Amino acid sequence: MCSGIGKQNRDLQPEIEIDTARTNVGGFIRMTNAAYTYFRQQGGGHLAVISSIAGTKGLGVAPAYSATKRFQNIYIDSLEQLAYMQKLKIRFTDIKPGFVDTALLDSSEKTYPLLMKPEKVAKIAVNALNKNAGLSLSIGVMPFLR
Repeated sequence: MCSGIGKQNRDLQPEIEIDTARTNVGGFIRMTNAAYTYFRQQGGGHLAVISSIAGTKGLGVAPAYSATKRFQNIYIDSLEQLAYMQKLKIRFTDIKPGFVDTALLDSSEKTYPLLMKPEKVAKIAVNALNKNAGLSLSIGVMPFLR
C-alpha cells in the first residue's frame, strides 16, 4: 500500500506542510491499521508499504514529506513489533525508493543521482515482493543513504 503526497516547499507554506502531514500520516495510519486488522482476523498476511528513502535522509526542499516518510518507517516497524508481541503471522516490508522521476523532484532544475522511472521502481518492488523480501527494501539508493 502507498499513502502519500509530496510537494517541494522551499518557502515553508504552512498549508502545504499540513496537507502533506494529514495525508501521509493520517492516511497511512488508516490504511495500515485496516490491513493489520484484516490480517489479524485472517490469521496472517504480508503488509508491504511504500515509504521513501527521504525518511532516512530528508530532502531539504520537502521537509514535511521527509518527516512524514520517517513517521511511516517507524510506524511500520512498530506494527511489526506489535504483531510479534501478539504472536501474529504478519510479515512486513517497507519499500523505500530512492530518487524517482515524479513531480516531487523537478529534475529540470537539478540532476538527481540514480533517478529512476516509476515503472522501473514498480517492477523492482514487485519482483522483490514475489521473492519474499525482508523488512526493508531500498531501491536505487546509494549505500551511504541506506
